[in-house]
Amino acid sequence: MPSPRTAVHRTILVVDVEGFGSPTRTDRDRVAVRSGLYRVLTEALATASVALADCDHQNCGDGVLVIIPPAVPKSVLVESLPGRLTAELHAYNETGEPARRIRLRMALHAGEVRYDDHGVVGTAINHAFRLLDAAAFKAAFARSAGPLGVIASSWFFDEVVRHSDIPAEYRRVRVTVKETDTTAWMCLPGGTPTVRSPASASAPRQLPPAGRHFVGRVDELVRLGAVLDQHDAPTVVITAIAGNGGHREDDTGDPVGQRRPGPVPGRAAARRPARLRLPSTTRPRAGAARVPRSGRRRAVSDPG
Repeated sequence: MPSPRTAVHRTILVVDVEGFGSPTRTDRDRVAVRSGLYRVLTEALATASVALADCDHQNCGDGVLVIIPPAVPKSVLVESLPGRLTAELHAYNETGEPARRIRLRMALHAGEVRYDDHGVVGTAINHAFRLLDAAAFKAAFARSAGPLGVIASSWFFDEVVRHSDIPAEYRRVRVTVKETDTTAWMCLPGGTPTVRSPASASAPRQLPPAGRHFVGRVDELVRLGAVLDQHDAPTVVITAIAGNGGHREDDTGDPVGQRRPGPVPGRAAARRPARLRLPSTTRPRAGAARVPRSGRRRAVSDPG
């Protein structure tokens, strides 16, 4: 082990189980998940010509920190390992109970680390863990089909991924976590999965499909438009999104919850707030929301 006074450059790999602490899992499930994680990781690394036993590694409760030996080419971690991990995860999940299935986030970075009696430490280690916690990456992975999500630091992308066979599979993502504000690159490999983890399956992450209470509200839009034509019109926000969808906004204009992508073709506001009163038969349901902080009613609709 190198002296703690001497920093050495190492490749850093961190994996993290999505929804490890989900209430749908018991402690026995978590023991089984950790066992499955080590089995999957060991097999995947071995088929990529990396022995976990030859790597310094630390258990992180819901994941594993792995320090890759300097003799291992970094390219295998982007060209071979993701595919191997995906295959091992599919095989494991096909035989496991629902609460013991695994979806895995993986971060790749490289930098200076220092060893002590308890393992490794360094700014590069912290950075790798911050990548895993990036909100945009976690949200994209939660919506993805495959069992594996990969995020690489900007350095790792520029020095390794960009020169591999698969740079086009990565897309830029912003990372703003604690003291870290940077750019990284993520990839969501794996194709169609056979399962999803309990945490990701327990809550919807997209708006409902076209329903009679959510789209086709032409009459309501006409009535709202008439209100805006008044000289002393109340404050009203009308948002129409191309396609089947809609969203809410808070007082700062930031979206609340998930919305479907697309241009926002119209928004109108006048002077003072007031409550719109619509007959109960036509009052918006899925598309109306009261923002808790202000109590204002925001009407959201899509003319279809």
